[in-house]
Amino acid sequence: MKISKDILRHELIGLSVEVIQCNNKQLIGKKGVVVDETRNTLTIESKVVNSSVTNEQKNEYLDDDVQYSYNEFQIPKDIAVFQFDVTTSEGLFKVKIDGNLLVGRPEDRLKRKFKKIYPY
Repeated sequence: MKISKDILRHELIGLSVEVIQCNNKQLIGKKGVVVDETRNTLTIESKVVNSSVTNEQKNEYLDDDVQYSYNEFQIPKDIAVFQFDVTTSEGLFKVKIDGNLLVGRPEDRLKRKFKKIYPY
């Protein structure tokens, strides 16, 4: 299975993602789950421990007792390289995708030809 080629036609919403390269240095390292996709951006939601919880409380309580907040942020596709976690029957794969390949409406990626980019 050629995962990197197939993921370009895959539904991205719901996949875990991390920004590994970006022109905007503040976006590098952002992790989360893709919750929305537009023509030019990916909206990523990340889970963060509430700032009111101290380090002692994090260690003292079970995971269920710690309060989380969810942050959403939009990342332009054309300036970033993303690493997606894709689970298949063969296991978990981490796939790097240049955001320029993802620019465009998600439904139009099905029709686009990627042979020039991926020659195999």
